[in-house]
Amino acid sequence: MLAQHFQSVHKDDINSYTEQQKQIKGQVSEFINTTGNADQKYLKQTKADKFEINRLIRNLPNNKASGIDKISNKIIKKLSQKTITQLKNIINAIFKLGHFPNTYKTAVIVPIPKPNKDSNNPENYRPISLLSTTSKFIEKIINNRILKAQKQLKINSEIQFGFKRKHNTTQQLARIVNDIIINFNKDKVTTLTSLDLEKAFDKVWIDGLIYKMMNFKFNKYLIKLIYSYLTNRKFKVAVNNEFSDTKKTQRGVPQGSVLGPTLFAIYLYDIPQFLKTNTALYADDTAIYSHSFNAQVSTTQNQLHIYKLEKYSEDWKLKLNANKTEHILFTRKFTKYSQK
Repeated sequence: MLAQHFQSVHKDDINSYTEQQKQIKGQVSEFINTTGNADQKYLKQTKADKFEINRLIRNLPNNKASGIDKISNKIIKKLSQKTITQLKNIINAIFKLGHFPNTYKTAVIVPIPKPNKDSNNPENYRPISLLSTTSKFIEKIINNRILKAQKQLKINSEIQFGFKRKHNTTQQLARIVNDIIINFNKDKVTTLTSLDLEKAFDKVWIDGLIYKMMNFKFNKYLIKLIYSYLTNRKFKVAVNNEFSDTKKTQRGVPQGSVLGPTLFAIYLYDIPQFLKTNTALYADDTAIYSHSFNAQVSTTQNQLHIYKLEKYSEDWKLKLNANKTEHILFTRKFTKYSQK
């Protein structure tokens, strides 16, 4: 029952596609089918060596749970140099072929009941995804190549504070509070609307992400590899050492993975902004806020921005969760409007 529920979250209903979404799917399919094995220039740029692999192995945490293959980080740290050479050859073959091995694409999901919720309802369980540690190690190397490409292509969102070095929630909060105080001193009110993308990681439209990477001019061989990494993924639910049947996923970036957060940030890189408002992102948590001498004016500005976000969500198969939307007015004055 839990496995069926988790699978439904990742379901992609092609019958609901708009004409534009069908065209995107077709373009992505043609792109993947016509992209062959990597050329020498790309392989030279992405090649992994034993020095990089040994450095990453030394920094692996010991306390991470293993995946379905039961290979832990402690085991990886004890690999001989001869075995590491073979691991290096596998990683470089992955870059050459643009193929992520299927054996690394099955997750074990451990359902954790949400506190004070009905445990008979499968929606009241939080899925904890356990991936192969070998897979996550290989992902670290691929992730380094993506981050390097992002830097070269200048794809670095100034409003996104999640999944970035030297950025955290405290800094994003300080940024917003500072803006509010500055406008307090100008006798302005601030209207803030916090939005929630429903199951955002699980709902990422794979073809949409690949299409965006194509438009952002990522290397075509790297895009092909990411497509292979995201497709044909499977999972099993584990309860008391018993496993469900294997289920397939059709959408989403893998939770608990190394690449997932980076790919999600790329997917939201082009999230629409509005001239009259400010945007603050931390992972999938979104806040928009605006300043004005009149609370109703700033609220209207937020609403206009929300209309753009709703259209964006529809186009890229995301969903704003209305039940978790909050509207907050920061003001020194107590007005009739602030009571509403």
